[in-house]
Amino acid sequence: MQRTPDNGAALDMAADIVATWPQRRPQAGDPLPEDRSLLGKGGIVIGAYATGKTRLMCAVATEIARTYNTEFLYMPVAKYFNLGKEISQATDVAVKLRDEEHVEIVRNLTRIRRRVITVPLLVWDDQGKEYESGSGWVGAENYRILRERFDRHRPTLITTNVRLPEWSDKYEGSMFSFLHEAFDAAAIGGMDWRRAGR
Repeated sequence: MQRTPDNGAALDMAADIVATWPQRRPQAGDPLPEDRSLLGKGGIVIGAYATGKTRLMCAVATEIARTYNTEFLYMPVAKYFNLGKEISQATDVAVKLRDEEHVEIVRNLTRIRRRVITVPLLVWDDQGKEYESGSGWVGAENYRILRERFDRHRPTLITTNVRLPEWSDKYEGSMFSFLHEAFDAAAIGGMDWRRAGR
């Protein structure tokens, strides 16, 4: 990605995440670093649609995977929350028809949901595009996932068009302060790359 005044801060943050990855996610068996301020800390890129947020965070994840032999998972947030509906539907079919194929579908979908928590690095794409539940469950689940990953020293890379101060209203009352503890953040702007045909 070519550096511009609109994306410089995001590119700097991305480079820092790659360079400091061993402090953010020590390898199994390695001692924890003396300075634990980066332990589990991820990154958030905030910007309008089609400004290169996903491209940048996937590039960061790919570089970390190559440099540090780290596994990562790319997961659109909306897709994660749709998995619950798919699991429920497949379970209904499996129970009613005693269909082994649908039992396997349920197992696979459940495995994917578990991987969101356990994978060493998660690209959590398009935070804010998920459906809103009237019960507040979606907001609470978002917070639970991010909090649990941080507590387990598993950094998350987030793309969003939701400004950070709005997260407490949208998700969880303590979310805004948690974001400052668990993430570096940078804004990205510029042209709509999709309309520009790139």
